[in-house]
This record gives sequence, C-alpha cells and structure tokens, in this order.
Amino acid sequence: MQSFLELTPKYRALLLTIISSVAVIFFLNAWFGQYAIAQQVGANRYLYFPTFLLSIFWALFLWSVLWKGKLFKMLVAVFILASFYKINLTLLNDAFVGLSNSSKPTKTVINYLIKNRKNFNNGSLIIGRYPIITLYEGTFYTEQIGKGQIRLVSDDDPYIDLKKIASSSAHVIKLDYDPECRCAKEEKLK
Repeated sequence: MQSFLELTPKYRALLLTIISSVAVIFFLNAWFGQYAIAQQVGANRYLYFPTFLLSIFWALFLWSVLWKGKLFKMLVAVFILASFYKINLTLLNDAFVGLSNSSKPTKTVINYLIKNRKNFNNGSLIIGRYPIITLYEGTFYTEQIGKGQIRLVSDDDPYIDLKKIASSSAHVIKLDYDPECRCAKEEKLK
C-alpha cells in the first residue's frame, strides 16, 4: 500500500476527475434519455468515454497498488491482467461472431436492393423484415438507395402505419433473406 500512498498525491486530481467524470457522463446520458439503463444492455456508443476513463483509472490504480513491491504482488497483478485479457477476448469474439451472423442477411438484402434499384418503380414501398432492415436503416436506405422515389421501411417500425403507406404506394414489395439459398427473396404484395 505504500506505493499507492506515494502515487496518490501525484495523481489524486487525475483519479478524482476520472471517477467523477464517469459518474457525470453516465448519469447525464441516462437523464437526457440517450442511454436507458433498464432497457439497453450490451455495447452502447454512449458508454465509450466512460469505458476509456475507467480503463485509465484502473490502470493507474492497479499499477500503483500491485506493480511496485514484492513478488507476490507482481504475480497477483499478472493474474489480474491475464484474466482481464481472457475475459475481454472472449467477449469481443462473441460480439464479432454475433455481428457477422446478423450482418450476412443484411448485406445480401442490401446488395440485392442496390443491384435491382432500377427495376423498382417510383412510388414503390419496400418492406424489410426486422432485424435485416431496422428503423434507422430504413430511413438511410430511403435517402441513399431510394433517392426519395422508393421508400424502404422495416416491418417493425413503430412510427409508421404500414397499411396507410401501402395503400398510397404504387407497388408494395416485401424483401426477406432466404437462408436456404443464401439470397434475397422478393415477394410482390401489390
């Protein structure tokens, strides 16, 4: 503990700033509705800066407490770092596997949309199954691929009335991913 007490006056302001910043960022994001603590589990872009700050804090803290000292403390420090590395490697691997499995159908459907854009009539409505096309992707694809002439929406979009939009659209097409042929499947509804 002596090394921590020696380090504390040197980095006290930095450590206190980091801890208070993490708390402030976390609670302000929750206060403004950017991060719903009870509903949003997993990775979130609003947690990047608090994560970076906590990494710096724990690096300084563990270094000051465990690194300088006897052999036992150094072995404990190496064990903590190895455990941290193994846990994070597993978490990152699981996240990448999950993302690649969910992104293959999305890539297939979007490539189909891009290749067949000219075949869709103006005023068409293209409905994609969630999670292949989500609320935000639908808006983005309408602007970029549809160029305002073709509307792309998710079947799970809570902000639109699909029946109302479909009745006023020239054509209604449902796009989905077929896992058997690993291709996009188009179904004309209107």
